[in-house]
Amino acid sequence: GLITLDEVDEMDQDNVPLALERASGQVEQMVLALSTPTIPHTGINKLYEDTTQEHFFFKCPSCSRLTELMFPQCLEITAESVTDPSIENSFIKCKECQAKLATETKWEWLKTGRYVPSYSQRSARGFNLNHMYSRAKAGNPATIAKSYLRSLRDPSEEQEFYNSKLGLPHIVEGASVTDAEMDKCIKSYRMG
Repeated sequence: GLITLDEVDEMDQDNVPLALERASGQVEQMVLALSTPTIPHTGINKLYEDTTQEHFFFKCPSCSRLTELMFPQCLEITAESVTDPSIENSFIKCKECQAKLATETKWEWLKTGRYVPSYSQRSARGFNLNHMYSRAKAGNPATIAKSYLRSLRDPSEEQEFYNSKLGLPHIVEGASVTDAEMDKCIKSYRMG
């Protein structure tokens, strides 16, 4: 049977193992889990860590090497402020040869692509894509550049940039409680 878990990171995490267990009673099992990752080792990222961890590689139209779109290596940001009109000149580039990759022909150079597993011996397949691959407005280099620049000064924008634009789990510095901080808070209380 097919079990679909949509927006895994929005689910009560205690229910995820139960949903996965439901598939174990089937002769043919298929679990499709989808989500924008939020924090490391939780939700979709926890499931992804045990998979093939496949990334989309394509042949660069300039140097013909197999490459993938990664941040920051593949985004040339042409302004220091979101209000600077030159931000619209930002572009995606090949991380191998640094050639500008035309967004107008993105569909042409991406059609040469394929998913490459990081761990080919694992049976569960997992995939990662970021917005640089999108042909929609979300994948526009200026849109990504603006999101990144906003992330430099606003923690909520930083979280959203890494999670939504890059498809990566992320914790903003200072947003989590450390074990040392927890230890400092533990005191002996007397009931009375």
